[in-house]
Amino acid sequence: MTCGILILEDVPLDVEVMEREIRRSGIDFISETVEGEEDFVRALNEFRPDVILAEHSLPSFEGLSALAVARKLCPDVPFIFVSEKIGEEFAVKALKSGATDYVLKSNFSKVPVAIRRALREVEKERKLVRTRISLAESHWQLKEAQRIGKIGSWQWNFDSETFLCSDEALRILGIRKDDFRGTLDEMVSRIHPEDRESFIDSITKRGAV
Repeated sequence: MTCGILILEDVPLDVEVMEREIRRSGIDFISETVEGEEDFVRALNEFRPDVILAEHSLPSFEGLSALAVARKLCPDVPFIFVSEKIGEEFAVKALKSGATDYVLKSNFSKVPVAIRRALREVEKERKLVRTRISLAESHWQLKEAQRIGKIGSWQWNFDSETFLCSDEALRILGIRKDDFRGTLDEMVSRIHPEDRESFIDSITKRGAV
């Protein structure tokens, strides 16, 4: 996969050194370099980078301002400061404002390391989001299947000694969701008298050690 890198920098030599180090590390990339706010915003919208590398002290466009713009237009894109000097106060403020990392120009070889680390974190977050979406869809499908088949499900929590019931189970039992407390007595009172003893036994026997 080719990585799109947007570089906010006004020193061509620094851009050249950064790109050389990135290329040497084996990262396949294309890049675009900008200096001012107008070109930076245009590049965010048109170039659509995977990573942003930014000098924090440009004369015409201060780094934290660039970070604020990037967080607004593309909040998921890693933003890495690459500067000559980064004081502790600025570093803390930058990270709190949403910067992913920072690298000193005295150690350009760390730039590709920071890029790889940032991209791994992005992919990890995307996988987490995909998992959450998949679980939400599975939960919805289960609820729909239970509603259509008129089949409910319940779960007994041994630690809290309460029931967790699906919406369809509550409907079958005639219990309003907002009124359900999840107690054993509440469930037993809704079960046919002939089935109550076996129902209680199934719970107590599972809990026996």
